[in-house]
Amino acid sequence: MSKTGGKIYEKRTIAVLMALICTLSFVSCSKNVDHLQKIEGQELIDESNSPDGNYIIKVYKNSDGTTVDWAVLCTLTDVNAKKTKNIYWQYHMYCADIV
Repeated sequence: MSKTGGKIYEKRTIAVLMALICTLSFVSCSKNVDHLQKIEGQELIDESNSPDGNYIIKVYKNSDGTTVDWAVLCTLTDVNAKKTKNIYWQYHMYCADIV
């Protein structure tokens, strides 16, 4: 095999490996985003209704109960559709205020 043919083969191999790594990274990140929606609140800290009464924001303090730190979770509930979505998650946080 000539030197030119070997370099082309190496470049193609590197390009294929990079594409594979990017694809696997994207799949991994997209699966992690779904995990945020599966977190449930533990201790209710605060709650606030929207001015029109269509939405409710609830703030929870979460802890695993082991040596891990506290985290704050905020959920948004659409009263009309009866759907709840996690909109905020912050680790190393003990309290939160709704302003």
